[in-house]
Amino acid sequence: MNHDIVLPDHKQESPAATGSLPPLPPRTRTSRLARLKEDFLPLEEPFTLARLIDALLKRPGQMAHVLTHNQRYEAGLLLLATTLAGMALYGFIMGTFSGGAQLWLFPLKVTVGFLFCGLLCLPSLYIFASLCGARQSLGDMAFVLLSALALCALLMVGFAPITWVFSQSTQAAFFMGALHVAFFAGAVRFALRQLRTVLSVLNESETAALRAWGLLFLVVVLQMCTTLRPLVGPFDGFAFQEKQFFLAHWLEAASNWL
Repeated sequence: MNHDIVLPDHKQESPAATGSLPPLPPRTRTSRLARLKEDFLPLEEPFTLARLIDALLKRPGQMAHVLTHNQRYEAGLLLLATTLAGMALYGFIMGTFSGGAQLWLFPLKVTVGFLFCGLLCLPSLYIFASLCGARQSLGDMAFVLLSALALCALLMVGFAPITWVFSQSTQAAFFMGALHVAFFAGAVRFALRQLRTVLSVLNESETAALRAWGLLFLVVVLQMCTTLRPLVGPFDGFAFQEKQFFLAHWLEAASNWL
């Protein structure tokens, strides 16, 4: 008697036949950096603002290529123009909540204050990045920071229609202030990630320690907004308000609103 045991024939089926895909490999810092290096390509000719904005939003590796191939001066002017126009437009939308003189004061305050914060934080960025292993000069670091500021301004322009809707449909000044802070904090988060990405591509290493500098930059901007107040509400003169920490100002504004 034949007692041989016949095992079932298990044929290995392809993922396409079974309708399932194999699991994706975990996304590591090394693979992310390799993907960013693939974007280290020159901008298409002609060198236009539209292509520069497209690189800011989709291919940060191209910004690193612009910096290393002697195009930073032409690109820097376009980035500066983008930052000025974007923040001025959002400032004008902020001013529609109160109208009057705030329609031109808010754009001026927002634009000048934002660029001044970037200038104040540039030396500390250079020091932090150098300690993290960055090899860029102070001028190169200024270009990287300006690209991040331009991206932040673009994101604020994207939020502008939503801000306009609420500014025309509510009279709650504290709510509008909280909305501006939330939008700006989100825009700064993406802008700082752009900054770290460009520096990672340039130096072929991750610069996670720059997160501490990002927090410092955000605190400086929030304090500047408190110094230039009111950024929401009616015009109350050109003099600076009394000195106050931004958290204390928020708590005071919240208690008055409630």
